[in-house]
Amino acid sequence: MINDPELKAMSDVYDALQSLDGSTQQRVVEWVLAKLQSPTVGSSTKAKRGPNPGTRRRKRGRKPGSTNTVKVTGAKRGPKPGSKRGPKAGTGGRPKGSLN
Repeated sequence: MINDPELKAMSDVYDALQSLDGSTQQRVVEWVLAKLQSPTVGSSTKAKRGPNPGTRRRKRGRKPGSTNTVKVTGAKRGPKPGSKRGPKAGTGGRPKGSLN
C-alpha cells in the first residue's frame, strides 16, 4: 500500500504538517497550492533549457555567400614570423678580436 507514490506523498505531507498549529498549517498548504498551480515566471530554481519557443536569436558573423567583404589595410602589429631582429641596444662596444 505504501508503494503508491500518491499515498506516500500524502503521508509525508500529513506528518510534516501535524506538529504545526492551525494557522501555520493553513499558510503552508496555501503556499504549496499556489506553487503547484502557477509556476513563477523567471524562477531561478528552474533549469534553463534553451530559448523560449517563438523567439529568434540574432546570428553572429557574416552571412554565407555575402559579397560585402571589406579588406583591412594598414600596418600590422609586430614583426613578421621568422624575421630576424637587428642587434640589441647597448651592445655596440668593442668588436670581438680588437685589442684596444
